[in-house]
Amino acid sequence: MEDVMRRLDRVETSVVDLRTEVGGLREEVGNLRTEVAVITTQIPYLATAASVAELKTEMVKSISELRSEMTKGFSQLRSEMTEGFSQLRSEMAASVSELKSENKSIAATIPHLATAASVAAAETRIIKWFLGTAASLTALVSTLAFTIAKFVH
Repeated sequence: MEDVMRRLDRVETSVVDLRTEVGGLREEVGNLRTEVAVITTQIPYLATAASVAELKTEMVKSISELRSEMTKGFSQLRSEMTEGFSQLRSEMAASVSELKSENKSIAATIPHLATAASVAAAETRIIKWFLGTAASLTALVSTLAFTIAKFVH
């Protein structure tokens, strides 16, 4: 009988352990059901292999078209820039020619310009002329005044 009691005790212990494990499994199953429900709601929004392949085809086509447009645009830009650079070179050559001409004209004029020394010398001559003229006029006026005074008396 003792043997049966031991066996019964083991069975009861095993049943308790199984109940604990089953309780834990029920909780996990509940969590899994929640996760499956979330995934189920998202499935309609997920891409299929066919939609991904279609998108890939569209992308390849769009990229090819973009490449063509860019090649055409770069070609036009290159020709416009070449034309613009050509015009710029012509304008720069004309401007350089004009500047050289003006430079030669300025270089020819420079020797005829007054220097500080020549301006100072001219100023000195003007002052001497003014003083000489003033002295001469003073002498002339004095002489005339003296002569008139003589005739009047």
